[in-house]
Amino acid sequence: MFLLVGILGFVPGATTNVDDLQVAGHHSDALLLGVFQVSILHNIVHLLFGVAGILLTRGRATTR
Repeated sequence: MFLLVGILGFVPGATTNVDDLQVAGHHSDALLLGVFQVSILHNIVHLLFGVAGILLTRGRATTR
């Protein structure tokens, strides 16, 4: 889910006002699914958590 949300944050169809996407902060007018305010940093954090989650589930010891 983190990867999906991170990717959708950059997709113009899923995110409204993509042209107003700010690097960071609460002044971004971009809305994911027309509801959730997103920024570039917010999307990157979601992508990093998604990648970390996938990498950590590769082995039984790291899943714990």
